[in-house]
Amino acid sequence: MVPTTIQKFISHLENQGLAAKICGAGSIHGDKAGIVLIASLEDPTPLCRGFGYTVERVIGDTDGLRLD
Repeated sequence: MVPTTIQKFISHLENQGLAAKICGAGSIHGDKAGIVLIASLEDPTPLCRGFGYTVERVIGDTDGLRLD
């Protein structure tokens, strides 16, 4: 299950030309949904903060992912 707030957030991202993927468990109530992974060449921080979400940048690596 994806909360309505998260669905709206992802729709907004997609309307901006970004791609998003929910990682982890969804939710049957509230407005949280694990992690929303955003693929973007532009910094999505202002958009995320506009919805009240924090941002952690990750960088792909041949050995997996690492926090930046």
